[in-house]
Amino acid sequence: HLREDPAGEGDEFNPVLGINNYQFMVAPAGTGASPHFHYTSARLMVHGSARWFFWPPSQAFYSSESVLDWYRRDYPDLRGPERPMECVQGPGDLMFVPPHWGHGVLYLESTAGMASLFRA
Repeated sequence: HLREDPAGEGDEFNPVLGINNYQFMVAPAGTGASPHFHYTSARLMVHGSARWFFWPPSQAFYSSESVLDWYRRDYPDLRGPERPMECVQGPGDLMFVPPHWGHGVLYLESTAGMASLFRA
């Protein structure tokens, strides 16, 4: 059982996860989310696939361009520690992003999924 806890009243008998944002996504290939960071999130892929890019908190950053433009212009020049860790998320995969980790997502095909931001 999960519930919001704005007053911070959770305890060992009434746990609180602090979910405060729900998202449902339907998106075409070539779209996604530019590199950014925030607190903890989880994303479930229902249909399609996505390429994920991850940076540890000390290297996290925000990009103001579309993820496809970032991928075409900036990604090829990344070297060494600037180069992200990567993986591909497919249908049924749940992606967990720890707090403050930089990440970007490029949808490789039409996708559908669900996500939530929360404080764990």
